[in-house]
Amino acid sequence: MSIIRGNRIESILSLLENVKSAGDGKYTAACPAHEDRSPSLSISSGDDGRVLLHCFAGCTNETIVKAWGKTMSDLMPDDGGPHRNGKTKKSTRRKTYPS
Repeated sequence: MSIIRGNRIESILSLLENVKSAGDGKYTAACPAHEDRSPSLSISSGDDGRVLLHCFAGCTNETIVKAWGKTMSDLMPDDGGPHRNGKTKKSTRRKTYPS
């Protein structure tokens, strides 16, 4: 189950504490994966719609999303949404033809 259906980064921000804007669509917040006295988690949105996370204390993205009870796929854009270069994702399924 994905975290949200619209703006994915806004949904991620709603899961965090001590969220502050860092300008230009970037945010800082307390990392949920460790006891955080000052915000050490950086959150932004990638060009392809992914939510990008970086904990300056060294927590991995997997540890961070696990602390939310989510998975890494919850950081990715929904299928059919914009991907790299603003293009929609094409199916990688191979077509089969009768012999």
